[in-house]
Amino acid sequence: MRIRILLSMVAILALAALSAQAYRLTFKDTTGVVRSYQIVADMKGSMEMLGSTVPVTSTTKMLAVEKVLAVRNGISSLSFELKDGTTKMGIGALPGDAEGQNIEQPLPGFTINYDRTPQGKVSNLKTSGELASRFGGMFDTLNNSSQYPGQGLEFPNKELAAGDTWVGKQTVEFFPGSQIHVTAKYTLVGTRVVQGKTYLELKCDMTGTMPAAAIKMPTLGGDDAAAAPTTTMGMTLSGQSTSLFDEAAGEIYGTTYTMKVKIDMTTPGDNGAGIMNMMLTGKMLKAN
Repeated sequence: MRIRILLSMVAILALAALSAQAYRLTFKDTTGVVRSYQIVADMKGSMEMLGSTVPVTSTTKMLAVEKVLAVRNGISSLSFELKDGTTKMGIGALPGDAEGQNIEQPLPGFTINYDRTPQGKVSNLKTSGELASRFGGMFDTLNNSSQYPGQGLEFPNKELAAGDTWVGKQTVEFFPGSQIHVTAKYTLVGTRVVQGKTYLELKCDMTGTMPAAAIKMPTLGGDDAAAAPTTTMGMTLSGQSTSLFDEAAGEIYGTTYTMKVKIDMTTPGDNGAGIMNMMLTGKMLKAN
């Protein structure tokens, strides 16, 4: 069922004490460093189709492992592997069905290789793994791009004080032929102490739009994307995240987020047009 992969991607979609002190935020990578993060993503929402409203819920859990493969001239080459994932999903009864569905299934592995500057600018993405191969090339649009769908933060190359803000804009072509235009406003809130250690707290307010476009969406079963029916889909999203950054180690400690997503889509056949409204919440916390 294609709704499962859409929900998984949105969930995979996607991941921030005031003080007058000045801070310079940079990633500090050393060859061989490994950072592991536990990720939990929850979704509650509804689908409107065929004149009915169907409740939908999901919980996705996975382990993310970031490895520093090499550092050359200040540029880090890294891998970001998502593994050991599981998805639990509940879908209410569709029109004509006697009952809904409760689904639990493993989430196939997925790895992103990329380069990153100390300020967090990402380039040269390459995707691999079972999930990427099952999508029949759907992730090809990420390859060799400067787009990063994971935990990325990009910092100004200057000293910052509590209360400072900066804006990032990005256009991500996630599905072939479709683009998500994202604007993120970052704020350096100040410091927060967690278990006796001081971190920098960053807040991000984000909005995004994906104009309606025709896409081909395979399923987790591994069918051919080229043979999949064409779905016309548009999307709007808005949300907020809070991240804790370890200035001394030059790494993210954890992130929590809340995001509201609305998807308008039309598929061929009996399902026709539909609307999905979702509230996403999640957290990523350093595990080592």
